[in-house]
Amino acid sequence: TVSPFVTRGVILDILDLKISQGATSAIQTVGGHTMLTNSYRITLEDIHDAMKRGNVGQIQPGDVVCFRTGWHTLADDPTTYDQYLATEPGIYLREARWLADHRPALIAADTWALEVLPGQPTSDPGQLFTVHQELIVKNGIRIGEGVIVTDLAEDGVFEFVYMYSPQYAKGATAGNTAPVGLAARRKH
Repeated sequence: TVSPFVTRGVILDILDLKISQGATSAIQTVGGHTMLTNSYRITLEDIHDAMKRGNVGQIQPGDVVCFRTGWHTLADDPTTYDQYLATEPGIYLREARWLADHRPALIAADTWALEVLPGQPTSDPGQLFTVHQELIVKNGIRIGEGVIVTDLAEDGVFEFVYMYSPQYAKGATAGNTAPVGLAARRKH
């Protein structure tokens, strides 16, 4: 039921932030690729620091907020695919609620579920994927999974034009249409 849309995209480059901070406990290298560690929780402080580092103003209503963790590189290698699916870095409820207060149209990450996994309470099915429940059900904010913004971030672009034109499939609850990001390269 999503119509095509064009809006401001914002990249929160948590991977580069942690590298620049020398936060070795937050980063790892797997298969030659640097990424956030398994189950690293992206904090509200990380969000604020990444916004400042990328010279991104405030999150505005209708924005698309994209997290860069480097995690997507695990999906490209059959030897690391199990790690990709077993866990992931991401946000949790405090961060989801703060973002929801700013009313973005969509919150995305280069991971497969946006939220930190594991770390979820496990015995109560009502407590599974609580960030999804908070954003989608309680706030009507969509989630983008597997949204890769590495090239933009490496070009020094942290604000860009985000475009999405969905592929409609009757009865579907999600789609795999790739979004488009437009920006002028800042680094040379």
